[in-house]
Amino acid sequence: MQITIKEFKTKEQIMLGYPIIHQLYDKMSSETYSNYIDDMIQGNNYHMIAAYDNNNLIAVVSYWILTRFYCGRYIQIGNMVVDKDHRSKKIGSKLLKYIENKGKEAGCSKYILDSYTENKKSHKLYFKEGFFIEGLHFMKEI
Repeated sequence: MQITIKEFKTKEQIMLGYPIIHQLYDKMSSETYSNYIDDMIQGNNYHMIAAYDNNNLIAVVSYWILTRFYCGRYIQIGNMVVDKDHRSKKIGSKLLKYIENKGKEAGCSKYILDSYTENKKSHKLYFKEGFFIEGLHFMKEI
């Protein structure tokens, strides 16, 4: 397997990530995905990185670079999804390292991500890659 990592810089490129993102969010339509992408690019400085095996898109990871009082300048992963047929092949580790280097280049002091509590397989990867649990992410429907 020859993995190539590409940065998606336009909305048209980011739209190519929909089939992979749809594996995690299977109820999300492509129209909703498109609308969310518009909001995230304009309001949040959204970026997406893609992994290819030959010419086949097999994974995407999104990120933002932001600043907060509690941690200063940081890079945060939005979603990382590896195609179901390509998991457990160290693709996630390669993408995490790529994003970490983007954070270093941008002068970030922290690397942050959220993970669903039931997603135990991803937790194992994140701990292995040096992440730790700092707090809890709370949510409320409004």
